[in-house]
Parts: sequence; structure tokens; C-alpha cells
Amino acid sequence: MNIETWVLPGSHCFNRMANSLKNIILLVFFLFSQITKGQNLIPNPGFDSLQWSATCPTWGGYAQMMDLLTGWTDNGSADWFSTCRPVNPTTPPAPYNYSYHVPNNLFGFENAHSDSSYVGMGTFVKDVSMYPNFREFIKCALLTELNVGQEYCISLYISLADSVSYACNNLGVFFSANYITGTLVLIDSVPQIEFNSTLENKIGWTHLSKSFIANGTERYMTIGNFKDDAHSDTVYVGSQCTTLSEQTINVAYYFLDDVTLTPVNYFKSKAGKDTTICLNEQVQIGDSLHIGCIYRWSPAIGLSDTTVAQPIASPSQTTTYILNLTDTNITTECAEWHTTTDSVTITVIPLSDAGSDQQICEGYNMQIGTSEVTGVTYEWNPQVYLSNYSAAQP
Repeated sequence: MNIETWVLPGSHCFNRMANSLKNIILLVFFLFSQITKGQNLIPNPGFDSLQWSATCPTWGGYAQMMDLLTGWTDNGSADWFSTCRPVNPTTPPAPYNYSYHVPNNLFGFENAHSDSSYVGMGTFVKDVSMYPNFREFIKCALLTELNVGQEYCISLYISLADSVSYACNNLGVFFSANYITGTLVLIDSVPQIEFNSTLENKIGWTHLSKSFIANGTERYMTIGNFKDDAHSDTVYVGSQCTTLSEQTINVAYYFLDDVTLTPVNYFKSKAGKDTTICLNEQVQIGDSLHIGCIYRWSPAIGLSDTTVAQPIASPSQTTTYILNLTDTNITTECAEWHTTTDSVTITVIPLSDAGSDQQICEGYNMQIGTSEVTGVTYEWNPQVYLSNYSAAQP
């Protein structure tokens, strides 16, 4: 974040190394390791890896260095903090010699959640007359396109900077088919993930996690506040900082670290196919047993056991059975156990009942059969002498 004006373009210098076969091999290894290690689909999740041709910048400046990171970019003004960056940079000259060091920096004090680096970005600016709907976003291309219908868990850690006076309890994660453009402005999109809880902690890191179902087109991820100023939930938290300008303090600014996106794979509830049986018949419902899963069937009436994978059902009337299956085999950042629900309907056809044998005198009539049952068709044979051969009680 540009401390003095927030919108000044920056420039930076860094040494570039010659491309080599070694760098290509390292790149392939990095991408492969990110896909296979816990199935995290986020490149450089801890913001510790620089591009293969970059070295750690040794000066501060308002050039934020996000473009040095492997796999990440921003909308022009997010910041990169690292232990390799100097505590007291001396070039370029003031007023742009601020520190982007870890843990001490111009925004306060915070150790990295893991390893040595994190990023920072502003999600709200109080001075709306000068910066209406000012937003900073960080972005990356996922390592693979998401699969349609697959559930994914997004997890990240945030910490409100010590120097700022405001917290903004709105943080969204937007997955898109195309790269989202824009510079320091609100992105008019509805994120799949929204964290609308209290994000006011300045000491240590706050863990955020949620899951969503992909539609199969998502290839890019963008993180930031997608709500405009009028709809952002902001809280005044005060600042102990006396060295920064008012426009720098009257903002909501967050450090972010350890971003993960992992597919959530677990056994799902399968109650079986809808079935029709005759009264007094029985049928097995459900699916194969999965070790480590908890089965709960309801209602209990007509079932041999409500806690097994495939109970025997013999209802006396048409009944819909509901299976709640809880898979305890997998723990993710989003949930310890995963419960899904499915249902199966057993349609019961009553037994054919033509009524009791009777005698009548010639020329008289009588009613035969039993009361009509909804959903049942009737056919009498032979059809002679009957008022209606398709009625329940001709």
C-alpha cells in the first residue's frame, strides 16, 4: 500500500539471473509439489518464493514488490513483507524509505504465520472524499482448473495491522474463469466465499476457512473486500501509531499468510433407489458399508436397524426414509467431520382383496371389492356383469 498517496505508481530495481535448465527444473518441481502436497491448488501459499530471476529487494520504497512473488500479483498496491527485507532501509530517500521487514515494519509488528513472509493489503479507507471505494486485491492463477460439482475448502490466516484505526469485517474470495483486472478500485463481483465475522484481532493470526461447490470453470482466485463503502461493516479500533500520516492510520489494513485451497473428498450419503413393493414384502435399502462412517436412518418404523449401511425396510405404507451419513475419516480446515443427507421412497402396493364370497338372488346386485387406495389401479376379470371393471368396488 502506498503510504503517502496510495495511488502513485512505483518502480523498482532488482538483479536478474540468466534463465537456465536448472530454473526450469525447479519450476516444474515447485508446481508438482504444490499439487501433490495436500492437494493445495494455490501457488506459493506462504508468499515465500520469489520468481526464479528475482532477488529479495534490500530497500523499502513505495514499490510494493508483489510482482516479484511466484504465482501472485495484485491490483497495483498490495505489499510484500519478508525477513529478508531491511528493518531500516535508507534508499530511496525519504519519504519512501519505509520498512517492509518481518516482524517489524511500518504497519506494526507481526511474525509470519509460517516461514518468513506475508502480504498486506487495504480493504477500506475512511476518507471516502479522497478515496471512494478504494480497494486492494491479491490474485493468482490456480494450479489446476476446478472440477464441476467438487467441494473445495479455502483456508487463510489474517492479522489486522497495529497502526490502523479501523477493522473491516468483510473479506471475500472470488473464483473466476478469467483473470480479473482493475487498479485500486472496487471489483463488482459476488465472491463464492465471504467472511463476515469479527476481523479485529491485531495480536497474532486469525484463521478463516469455508467451503464451496465449484461449477467447473474456475481458474483464477481474487481476495479482497468486494463490498462498497456503504455496505462494508467497519469498526473503529483505534491506533497507537504516532509516526504515520492520518490517511495511513484511518484505514483497514490486513496481513495475509498461508492460503490453501484443497478438494474435500469424503463418502456421501446414498440411500438407494426409489422402489415399489407389495404389502408384507421387504427390500434392502442404502449402499455399501464405509468404515469410519456413522449411519442414522429415520423414521425408524419398518426398518430392521437405523444405524447400519443397508437396513431391511418393510413398511406397511408408502414411506420416505432419510439417511444422514457422517464421514469421520477426513479432517479439513473447514470441518472435522462431513455429514450429507439422502432419501429413498418405498412405495407400498396393498394386496389384492376382492372381498368376501357372498350369495345373492337372481335379479339382485351387490358391491364387491374393498375401499379405493390412492395411487392404485384396478382391473377386474371377467368384465361381464360388472358396472365398472376398473373401479375398486364395482
